[in-house]
Amino acid sequence: FFAGDTGYNQKHFFAIRDRLKSVGRVIDLALLPIGCFSPEWFQRDFHMSPDDAVAAHRDLGALKSVSIHFETFQLAEESPREATDRLVDAKKRRGLQLHEFVTLSPGDHVVLKSL
Repeated sequence: FFAGDTGYNQKHFFAIRDRLKSVGRVIDLALLPIGCFSPEWFQRDFHMSPDDAVAAHRDLGALKSVSIHFETFQLAEESPREATDRLVDAKKRRGLQLHEFVTLSPGDHVVLKSL
């Protein structure tokens, strides 16, 4: 699942999960944005915060998520490392294992085997 560049909407993520579930599918891998969220009062309709991305991961029922849309360009008010630092905190607060929602640095890659 590729979330693209979106704000958080629990109703929509539940609808996506339920639609896939109705045809016997689950989301093996979700690509979820975590950057360009500050100031949140202004950006929340357009960009997910790291906390929102963790909620979306849960709402979608994704088996694994990878963060996208962060650290490449300075597009908002958050500091360059704020998105990844906040993602680590959000995962801890919500009880996610670190491997359930991973972050790659710009230029990194990962080889995906069968999920």
